[in-house]
Amino acid sequence: MLVQIAIIALGVLLGYLILASRGSHGARASVKVGLVLLVIAMIVAVLNPNLMTRVANLAGIGRGADLLLYTVTGAFLFYTLTQYLKSQSQRDLIFRLARRVALIEANSRYADVLEVPEKPGKPVDPAEPREPGVEPQL
Repeated sequence: MLVQIAIIALGVLLGYLILASRGSHGARASVKVGLVLLVIAMIVAVLNPNLMTRVANLAGIGRGADLLLYTVTGAFLFYTLTQYLKSQSQRDLIFRLARRVALIEANSRYADVLEVPEKPGKPVDPAEPREPGVEPQL
């Protein structure tokens, strides 16, 4: 009984923290609603453990603990995959930004060396690749 009270108190605290945050962590309203519903489901499952077994039986699983294990495993895999994809996206963005900064710095540092007489009608872009073996005219 003491463990149930502690888990319910933790659930109430989590629900309060989720609702009290003002979006400083970038959580959308739909994510907050989902987390609050998850906290409510946690409290209901703690108060009525047989309910988990009944739901598991409806899903064709023998015990509520097995259903909980499968659900947590699926959620963990989903979270891991989304974090990996987000990390890859951020890494690609950082690489593109680093390349752009390097080109801008090279252009400002070596602008006098990179200046090529312009051909009529076509502006010179220092970031544009040149043909191999062709040196810029100084």
